Amino acid sequence: MKRKNQVSVYFNDQDYAIISEQFTQSTHRKLSGFLREKALEKSVVERVHNASLDRVYDTLAEIKTDLQLACDSFERCASEIKEYVGSAKIETELMDLELNRRKLVVQLQKAFDRISKLADQ
Repeated sequence: MKRKNQVSVYFNDQDYAIISEQFTQSTHRKLSGFLREKALEKSVVERVHNASLDRVYDTLAEIKTDLQLACDSFERCASEIKEYVGSAKIETELMDLELNRRKLVVQLQKAFDRISKLADQ
């Protein structure tokens, strides 16, 4: 249904600060919708800060970084294998690749540990 009736409301600074605070704690994107529900005495869904969800996001960001490091290490290993297959320096390069593989395992273990810690919370 189209809205064709307009209501103008003026607030003093104190009242506007209260309304603004309530609006920021709601799930509304527009102040007009928030005020309409308040005026019609409909229930307004409030947004609740969830600290545990923040920890999940932070942990996922750390896991993303760990996995990106692991992928970068893996890609380096793969390109080095292609470069040195059939070369006389293959033994030393294989030792370097083994060190890179171990770094990859460490990064993956860090990611696994963070996921396990997050699951326990």
